[in-house]
Amino acid sequence: MRIMKLVTLAAVAVVAVACDGISPTSPNATVSSDDATALVGTKALESPDVAGCRDIAQVQMQLLRTMADIKVEAVYLKDGLPARCTVAPIWISNPRGRLVPTRDPFVVKVTRTRPPSPVTVTALAPNRVRGSIRVPPGPQG
Repeated sequence: MRIMKLVTLAAVAVVAVACDGISPTSPNATVSSDDATALVGTKALESPDVAGCRDIAQVQMQLLRTMADIKVEAVYLKDGLPARCTVAPIWISNPRGRLVPTRDPFVVKVTRTRPPSPVTVTALAPNRVRGSIRVPPGPQG
């Protein structure tokens, strides 16, 4: 009889630890499930910054040349029109290390090299759509 009480007590302790001290039948219990996680993920996608990001169909790349700099701009497009997404792209260069951020997160400066060499600049949108542009070698600066 004493062993049965001990086994029962151990089982209750295991359930309490597994539930972080909250009884599974408690009205204040919070249950973590795949549905709850998916709901949180869906709500996160509905925030104003990310709402238009899943609709991006194309990342259009534009070369901006000035007297002093070469810059590349990324524009997100949906059905040929600008998408509402305001989340900046992830910038990648090949060869690596050739990009310098600017005040505008949708524009990067491309550094020049000696001797001049081309660089491919890629912008990765939040929904994983990519756009790339090849920047030809510029004059030595």
